Amino acid sequence: MSHPTLQPMLEEIYKAFDTIAEQMFLMRDLVKTSVEAAQQAETTPAPQPQADPDPEPEATLDELKARLSEFVLKDQAANQARLAQILAKYGARNVSGLNPSDYAAVLAEIQE
Repeated sequence: MSHPTLQPMLEEIYKAFDTIAEQMFLMRDLVKTSVEAAQQAETTPAPQPQADPDPEPEATLDELKARLSEFVLKDQAANQARLAQILAKYGARNVSGLNPSDYAAVLAEIQE
């Protein structure tokens, strides 16, 4: 049985835990992506310049998580709230819940 005056406080604590957990996952994914990129850079030769540049490829979930993590870490208090707003705008509770077709739009929003 919960105390009626504690319920709003508990809800805020639950939200904070969700936010912290999401940030932990983003940071874990950023580290994983960075390590994988470093390993790939060691084994992949540098690409040769092309005459006709291709259009920018679609972002992957790993790339999106890495960029969002960097975005949040720049100003955690402000950007964490902004990220939550962006996710809600696209109907996602967390980054993994985003539709892949929205990745580019989300990246564009964090660059504004």
